[in-house]
Amino acid sequence: MAEHHERALDRVRERFQADAKLQALMFVVDPAEMAGRRSMGALQIDASDLAQWSHGHIGGGVVDLAFLRAAAERGPEPSRFAFADARLLFARDEEIARLLPRVPVFQESERLEKMRSFVSQLPVHLSYLQLGDLSHNAWLLSQTATELVFFAGRLILEHNRILYGNRKQFMAQLASAAEKPESMVEAAQELMRAPSIARARAFYDLVMAYRDWPVAPEGPWSRFSRDRETNWVEGQAALADS
Repeated sequence: MAEHHERALDRVRERFQADAKLQALMFVVDPAEMAGRRSMGALQIDASDLAQWSHGHIGGGVVDLAFLRAAAERGPEPSRFAFADARLLFARDEEIARLLPRVPVFQESERLEKMRSFVSQLPVHLSYLQLGDLSHNAWLLSQTATELVFFAGRLILEHNRILYGNRKQFMAQLASAAEKPESMVEAAQELMRAPSIARARAFYDLVMAYRDWPVAPEGPWSRFSRDRETNWVEGQAALADS
């Protein structure tokens, strides 16, 4: 971490440690404060005036202990990744220090089913992309090209046991994965820049030929429907955010 970032963290600690409503940073608040902030929609704290560098931003979301417990127990990967390399500046409750290391942990028990789901997305989106190209539907063509790359990338990250961070991190994470098809990143970029049936098929074949991927026993279309169309009935997180 750069020296100016370290100094900024010191200033954050000095300002907020005196506020008894804050239990820790990334701003963990007590239940009463959380309820009040939810009612007002005030779920972010901005302390950018402490940055002291050009266009600097300091701040974060407001959560409570219940959130940390849920994240440690069943948090989706982006929520877990948000706590990777977290540094505890201060805490009034010892449970916070115990919970933090449990959040940014790859969930081995979920790996197989996630890989089956990601694999199932690929032939479905390839089919939709073909329809988009043949029907000259520019939106469908572009959107399905992105979906193909995204779920193929999620498959590779899961294969490498890498927590998916967010859309900003995605391509860098994919590039950093040790085990992936050669030229996959380049093929993905070409597909997204100029979507076509030929590029989509080449990308799909490149990924599918890399290894014998686990497949959903009910078939890709049924798994796709479960993950993307009826998941809301069970209250499950969207597959893209899992």
